[in-house]
Amino acid sequence: FLPLPEELVLPLAENKDAILGLLSSIPQMFGNTQVGQTTPAAALQAGHLAIKHIGGHVVMFQAMLPTVGPGRLKQRDDTRIYGTDKEKTLLNPQDPFYKQLGQELATNQVSVHLFVFAQAYMDIATIGVV
Repeated sequence: FLPLPEELVLPLAENKDAILGLLSSIPQMFGNTQVGQTTPAAALQAGHLAIKHIGGHVVMFQAMLPTVGPGRLKQRDDTRIYGTDKEKTLLNPQDPFYKQLGQELATNQVSVHLFVFAQAYMDIATIGVV
């Protein structure tokens, strides 16, 4: 399911109270969620589909390594390779998926701001190319 663009974009002045009400209710709706996996690429793809006809901006908050769905990544932070020639591999993207997604977003003039709040390893070399 993906809402039609007409359903998604609202005039702010006319709907300010409803939007603020929704934003303030999100912590109560999802505050007790104990999900241990994320699929941010699917969310980015959905956002892209919703606004690609007009362009726009997507703000994404990520707190853990994507482990399911499109763009899933493997944990590759191995402290044994620190200080060796293999450490350079951590600075290269693990998968071309995010680069391709970034190119699609740019083609449709959709920009992404990525905010990362990770407590553990996060593969920014791969995700950051969006």
